[in-house]
Amino acid sequence: MPYDKTVFEHWKKQGVLTSLHICGRSSPIWEHMAETGTDNIEIDQTVDLAEGKNRLGARVCIAGNLDPSAAMYHGTADQVEKAARDCIQAAEAGGGFVLSPGCVVMPGFPANNLHTLVRTAREYGRYALPN
Repeated sequence: MPYDKTVFEHWKKQGVLTSLHICGRSSPIWEHMAETGTDNIEIDQTVDLAEGKNRLGARVCIAGNLDPSAAMYHGTADQVEKAARDCIQAAEAGGGFVLSPGCVVMPGFPANNLHTLVRTAREYGRYALPN
């Protein structure tokens, strides 16, 4: 953590917005991640997004946590839209949420699913999400 903090402080002095992602079940160290001074914490798809929002949402922006494999790579457009809407709903309270995959988007992801993610964010990413 001290090294991350030093890097983020340096970048912030240069006007850079910072983001921190740690793959996997990072929930035991979320508070430490926030202590680095990052502007944004990316929540992996393996953890509960609503819990992350509840624990960290007042301190940092939260991003995530669409499953990049099941939804984005192997899913249909309808599955991507549903998963994206679920993420928006889980983290919408109070704003400060960026819809994104819970981990890296690799080459070869279906372009239609990426377009669906962007369209869904534009269509439903205005708080509050209709049922």
